[in-house]
Amino acid sequence: VDTDALVAGVVTNAQGADVASDVAAMIDGNNRVDVGSWLGTAVGANTAGIPKVDIQLIRNNGNAATSLTRIYGNNAINGTADSGTVNTMVDSSLTQPDGAWNGGILQFTTGNNDKFSFVVTDFDAASDTVTFTPDAPNAVANGDVYVIVSSLAMANIAAINNGAMAAANLELQYDGSTGLVGDTFPAPQSQVGAIAIGSGGLAVVAESATITTGTETLTYTSTEELDGATHDVAAAGGATDFYYQFDVGSSGVATELHWFGYAQSNNDSYAVKAYDWLSAGFKQIGTLAGGNGSTVSEHAFVPTTAMTGTGANVGKVRLQFTSADGTEIFTDRVICEFTQAAQGIANGSTITLGAATGRTNLVGRDWILALGGQDITN
Repeated sequence: VDTDALVAGVVTNAQGADVASDVAAMIDGNNRVDVGSWLGTAVGANTAGIPKVDIQLIRNNGNAATSLTRIYGNNAINGTADSGTVNTMVDSSLTQPDGAWNGGILQFTTGNNDKFSFVVTDFDAASDTVTFTPDAPNAVANGDVYVIVSSLAMANIAAINNGAMAAANLELQYDGSTGLVGDTFPAPQSQVGAIAIGSGGLAVVAESATITTGTETLTYTSTEELDGATHDVAAAGGATDFYYQFDVGSSGVATELHWFGYAQSNNDSYAVKAYDWLSAGFKQIGTLAGGNGSTVSEHAFVPTTAMTGTGANVGKVRLQFTSADGTEIFTDRVICEFTQAAQGIANGSTITLGAATGRTNLVGRDWILALGGQDITN
């Protein structure tokens, strides 16, 4: 038998094509099998006849292959969209229950949103609609191929370190509505905010300025910001006398007055005073030394409680500057810091105590106390 001739022989099929040509037609330029030529059609994600791959081992590890199957076998799906918008996709082939893909990752592999990924926020089984975020750059169109992977797990923790109460309290702390309630719990933001309001640290800007002696440039409104725009009061006939007025409200008590500015000139001085509503006159609470410079500096002055108005002038605070030799004073900013007394009966009110009145704690000042037969009234 001439084996060389047998090997070199040509075998033909019924159509007359030789085997070598048929095989060559299925090999691409990289000597790999061209599946498209093999199947006789272009290959896509849903092309019938594509060979299936069943991997039983990954690096000789059967458990690795099994684990991969468990992770993605029932937790991933691919399909083709029927229609959609920039944040919804409809696919009538989806048969899962409501919310089945919530939290999953949606990625399009064809179409105008190819390679864009989104988070699934809802799945409505009745309408076969997947809702996702953020918005896609383009509306989902019929024929867009996609993949959904349930990659975001949800945890429902019943106990922490075997303590069910700890888990319940953690949920309360972050549920965004009630917060924790109890003497041993951390305070929610509303409670912390209430402490800040009730314990001071509040401040107001001036509500007016009264120039008794002097000439002003700009007005008191220039003192609201520390921005270099100053309210200037120049001496008239060598004298200066003016004051700023603040309103800290019916429950406010002034605690500190902050002035930012500078005074001119060398060897000149200004007396700083606040109005005492009990003695009905200004009382000195500080001084300012004049200079030739224009550098803004801060000065703080502490008033007494009598320097916050009551009655018809409740909440009013006045800060005065006077000088017999000052040239000009420049105020960049001036504020009144105050605290708030407990809400309820306003300062300066008349308090009536009846015979049957129980023990009551009241916070306030300058009240008129009347003993009568009525209950406590404002």
